[in-house]
Amino acid sequence: MWTGLSAATGTIGAMLAGTQNPGPTWHVVGTGDTNLNDVAGVLWQNDNGALAIWEDPALFNVPFLGNVFTFNTVVALPSVDPSWHVKGMGDLNGDLHPDIVFQNDNGAVAVWEMGGGQAGTTVTAMNLVNIGGIDLGPTWHVVGLRDINSDFRADVVLQNDNGSAAVWEDYTPYGAGLATFLPFAMTPSPNPNGHVWDSAVSPARNGKALSGAGEEELPGQVRERRRKPRLKTWNLSWAARSGRLGAASCYSAPSQS
Repeated sequence: MWTGLSAATGTIGAMLAGTQNPGPTWHVVGTGDTNLNDVAGVLWQNDNGALAIWEDPALFNVPFLGNVFTFNTVVALPSVDPSWHVKGMGDLNGDLHPDIVFQNDNGAVAVWEMGGGQAGTTVTAMNLVNIGGIDLGPTWHVVGLRDINSDFRADVVLQNDNGSAAVWEDYTPYGAGLATFLPFAMTPSPNPNGHVWDSAVSPARNGKALSGAGEEELPGQVRERRRKPRLKTWNLSWAARSGRLGAASCYSAPSQS
């Protein structure tokens, strides 16, 4: 674990070794403070679909090894089919607990609402995203989770293989294992060589995303990355949004398997 990252210089304050090794079939797929102790936990997904959250990291000194860390809370979540992939964590429903967003190989998107249990690691709802019954298809990909419209809830940023990008705002569950968003297409659309990417958020800078040394990215901005080393910033005001984009409703949301 690297800590003490300086936004101004890019230097690392400390590099700490972990005491736990889940093995090569487990992959870090998200981070989020599920138990609201102001320290992020780690979400893992296995190649077979299994999921786990590690929370409550503790630092201590071991003779001859120096400073190391271990996670005191290790919780197994319900497993999913390997065709479902975690795309990130973000507080979609405004309860401060980071929720989990999945996307299937067929393009379907689903949300697991988190926040149950003492550690906040219990899934409280599993909802398939349904916007007008439209099949999203495998050419659309979830590429980021950020609060685009400043309502203190995470929104979903998507991009198509043809370069088109879109935002889903205002996550709303409506029962029977379904939920919806307000979808908006981004304009202008980048060419197929452009790719949206999700920048890190620094809590020390009032939640503003940092795009580089000494540079701040204002709330509601999305960056386009091209194959050439140049960046373009879009400020997604209401006037810049147009069109509608649907999601899949004909698939089953990931659930315990």
